[in-house]
Amino acid sequence: MKYLPPYSPELNPDEQVWNHLKQRLAKIMIPNKKTMQQKIQNIMQSIQKKMGMVQSYFKLDDTRYIIT
Repeated sequence: MKYLPPYSPELNPDEQVWNHLKQRLAKIMIPNKKTMQQKIQNIMQSIQKKMGMVQSYFKLDDTRYIIT
């Protein structure tokens, strides 16, 4: 069992997913809420298909503790 500080987003691999999502969203013109929802869903589905990228989130210096 590992100790995690109360607020430590850098230790959470999920944060890498959100960072990736935000970077991709920043490059897209989003005229309305429905389009935003569709784009987010599309990006999340594309992330799911990139197993190597998802696995890399667990190999970062701050998140490596999960797989050791």
